[in-house]
Amino acid sequence: MSIDIKFNLNADDVNRVIKAMNAVEGKSAEQVFKKAVNDTAQFAKRELSNKAESVYATSGIYKRAVIKKATVSSLGAEVDFGNQQRVPSIMKFRARPKATPTKFLKSDVRPRRIGNAWRMLGQQKKYRVQSTQWRSGSMTTYKNAFIATMGSGRTGMFYRSGKATANGKDKLVQILGSTDRAMVRNEKVYPEIEPRIGEKLNEQVQAALAKALGGR
Repeated sequence: MSIDIKFNLNADDVNRVIKAMNAVEGKSAEQVFKKAVNDTAQFAKRELSNKAESVYATSGIYKRAVIKKATVSSLGAEVDFGNQQRVPSIMKFRARPKATPTKFLKSDVRPRRIGNAWRMLGQQKKYRVQSTQWRSGSMTTYKNAFIATMGSGRTGMFYRSGKATANGKDKLVQILGSTDRAMVRNEKVYPEIEPRIGEKLNEQVQAALAKALGGR
């Protein structure tokens, strides 16, 4: 479900603005509403992005969000936080270490032929791999976890599930974070900002109306 925030005006606001604008030549109530709604959409985009980034250890939400602006003929604006193409890696949040390079603990490790390739075998260094998507609080520690870069160039954190795949290999699970959409919907984010959005809309209606009337 997409997080689309629609702004609507109650009947009293509509009637009050229409009555005031009847005396203004060349301007319409819809123009006042359009400006108020679009200014409020910009406010909501900024405030929700900032709040989400105060809860989650990430950045860039504001830049990725898209506003569908209101027009004179369609007085509803939408702020879409669903512009990510894929679920982000936990590496985009809080994760340590940043890499787990292969290191052998014994100096007598020797290459062995496996099929048509040669590999170094021996006891390897184990890393304490931790991560969380939250800005504050403790991190989760994973056993048998490591950090690797996939063929696509995307770096991720993985752990061995202990379950076998169809070809008998240990199934790997990638640790992911939340999308922008999910972060904004969190109970610590949207419910805290929502009342301020309604208040802002009323303020913007008053400001847009005053500006329009001031230009008579």
